[in-house]
Amino acid sequence: KIHSDGTFAFKQYDELFGALRFGGTLGGASGTGTELAAIPGLTKQFAGEACSSGDVTWRAHPPAGAPVRSASGIGILIRLDRDRSGHVTESITKN
Repeated sequence: KIHSDGTFAFKQYDELFGALRFGGTLGGASGTGTELAAIPGLTKQFAGEACSSGDVTWRAHPPAGAPVRSASGIGILIRLDRDRSGHVTESITKN
């Protein structure tokens, strides 16, 4: 949910895929915020560990020349994929 002051926060936890925290503030034509992803893993000795991105800041703005408009509903999909070697990729798409 985006609050009347433009702030939002999204938190997701899954025992297998770890934790994701994404939030910030959206304005009329810009946005800023932070993201953190933490994925559970195992060391070579089979000890548990958390692989974390740490707090990553983000900024959003429309491309040059894009018309400024507000939408009544915005859908965003954040996807984290881990391959067999343990490499994690992230994609963020607007629906």
